[in-house]
Amino acid sequence: MKFSLGTPRQLKFSDHGPVIDTVDLTNRHRKTGIARQYAEDNIANMLSGVDTKERMRHKQMYGYVGHTFYKHGFFSDEVEPSHVCTDIKLDWPYLQHTEKFLANDKGKIAEGLYDSGTHGFSWAIGGKDGGEFFPTKAAFIQGFDLVGTESFVSL
Repeated sequence: MKFSLGTPRQLKFSDHGPVIDTVDLTNRHRKTGIARQYAEDNIANMLSGVDTKERMRHKQMYGYVGHTFYKHGFFSDEVEPSHVCTDIKLDWPYLQHTEKFLANDKGKIAEGLYDSGTHGFSWAIGGKDGGEFFPTKAAFIQGFDLVGTESFVSL
């Protein structure tokens, strides 16, 4: 018996161009919040890891409006993503990521918030939080969420 192929998965992106965001991982440009420290080798290893590369290749580095943490694992599968990270580059201390908004209701909301200048991107990483006094050990990255008070202000 020969099987016919199913419908290929296709993301529907907004008609607008991608957003390229760059932050300095050693200078948050903020005086409030937790001033986490990151080690260059740890971040470089996380971003060049097999998991990150695979999720990027399959367009599965989703972003959400707000940090949608801890419902069924790290992120809830019940919340619709608003954008997808399509590229990440690290030139220490600068981290640059490219986001494409999805053509869905959440994507339209996220794009409007971003365009208004009131929201920016915050990476969603997992690992061991070092707080203000010890380097945070990043183990994986889920993507970049759109939030009202990002830890690292975009350059």
